Amino acid sequence: MDSTSSSALLVSTSWHTASDDLTSQPTRTLVKDFCENTLKSDEVSKFYCTVLDVEVSEDQKKDAESVGVTLIPATRSKWLDPQEDPPGIPWLVHHDKYYPQLKDMQNIKHVVSFSLKTQKAAAAIHTSLFYEAKLHQLSPSEPNGVLFTFDVWSKDACGLAGCHRSIIHDFCVRKGRTGELLKAYSTVLDVKLTEDQKKDAEKCGVTLIPAQKKKRANKKKDLPKLEWLMEHQSRFPDLRKLENVKYVVGLCPKDWMGCCRY
Repeated sequence: MDSTSSSALLVSTSWHTASDDLTSQPTRTLVKDFCENTLKSDEVSKFYCTVLDVEVSEDQKKDAESVGVTLIPATRSKWLDPQEDPPGIPWLVHHDKYYPQLKDMQNIKHVVSFSLKTQKAAAAIHTSLFYEAKLHQLSPSEPNGVLFTFDVWSKDACGLAGCHRSIIHDFCVRKGRTGELLKAYSTVLDVKLTEDQKKDAEKCGVTLIPAQKKKRANKKKDLPKLEWLMEHQSRFPDLRKLENVKYVVGLCPKDWMGCCRY
């Protein structure tokens, strides 16, 4: 690296390519606009972006490079069970353990956070490694998220289980009247989603988050159950990727424990 050039570190949890469903920040468009309109004026020539992925795909690398960004993957001990040490914001906060390459980076003049979730991590990295750099804590540009901890999603469900559409609609409409726009997500205990489930949820503006089975568990005994909502760190690791979740809603008492654990 040229000793006279300055660099910017973008503190993020993931990088979504142009073809991905952009459910978390930073999006490539936001990064591109911020780098071109804000940092370029300060003669910043290199841009780096953290991701929680231990391995970065070629598509991600190429897509990031197309907007002038180099991705920095996480480093995890090979002795740790991935299910016992799942990716999350704590990895960024404890950057000395999971991102040891950061301490060797030079001329970082800007540390940038694009979302509420990464603000604490960006501040920790800024304070301990790049205290002379400028810290940018940007307000999220996407709507606040609402997570519904449902156990099922079926368009043919009857009774209370069939009320999820109207509950989601009423909740989002009520918040919308106050001028607040929401992006809705819902857990389901299904490990694999059907196309009918996806399409029906999309009609309601909801992104479904399926459960995951433990790799070493007995497949015949490890069947979906409500306790999985309480074990969300291992059963629903994708929840860690969600940004700006402001509300967590349970449909009925059996779902409330899942709300409390999130």
